Amino acid sequence: MTQILNSLLPATLTALDALSLNQKLLASNIANANTKGYTPSHLDFEAYMDSVLQNLDMNSATDDRIGAYVQQTSGEVQLDMELGLMSENLQKYKAIMDVLNRQTSLMQLAITGRSI
Repeated sequence: MTQILNSLLPATLTALDALSLNQKLLASNIANANTKGYTPSHLDFEAYMDSVLQNLDMNSATDDRIGAYVQQTSGEVQLDMELGLMSENLQKYKAIMDVLNRQTSLMQLAITGRSI
């Protein structure tokens, strides 16, 4: 059980970091929607997390590796698409925060014998 929690917590925190970066990318895309020559960027969150989960040594899950999953999109910023992606990203963030809260409650229960 301890080993599972030890690998889940870093994976959860890594996912939150990745989603935060993705939110910044999406916000930048929206802010630069009218900037001539601006190329929108997106994070391939699923591919990044697949690579993290395949290597459960979370010490190697650094921002250095995440850059490989940021992709430039050809064409102009499509505001409706960016807003939709931002909403989807927010829902993922909320879901992972729920997972983190549950993990914290489990750890609290294991340590003290009572939940939060």
